[in-house]
Amino acid sequence: MVTLDNGRVLVEPRRVGHYRWMEQGVDCSGLASNASITEEILKHADANRILRVTLRGTLASKESVNLERIYEDLSPKFAYLDLDATQLNEDLALGALEKEYRENTVEHAFVELMEQALQDTKDASHKEILRESLRRGHKLFQGYEGISI
Repeated sequence: MVTLDNGRVLVEPRRVGHYRWMEQGVDCSGLASNASITEEILKHADANRILRVTLRGTLASKESVNLERIYEDLSPKFAYLDLDATQLNEDLALGALEKEYRENTVEHAFVELMEQALQDTKDASHKEILRESLRRGHKLFQGYEGISI
């Protein structure tokens, strides 16, 4: 607190805030369940912490993650909790996406071509580029914004 008194300046320290802001990224590629992700976030639990968690990586299609449940379980342990899942992807099973799009559409043709290229290539790094292209294309077709290209 600063007080001005007849040309004198008085400074009195006072604590005004007690919350701590933190941003944390969590790579979910190696995490298999709600429990694993919850455990990773709980490492930062503090009633005076404002935490923003960015979930990244690719979940295998067999993994079941319920972000709403994670939020419900963890939010009481923080002053404020924000879960950002915009960078979290699901592994796409080959053959499954074609059924999501009508035949003779750009979306269907894209998925068909990408899946064929994935089956034909033997190079692991090329396969990963094709998988990522398929994931991003699918998200764009689904209307997700903020997909980096």
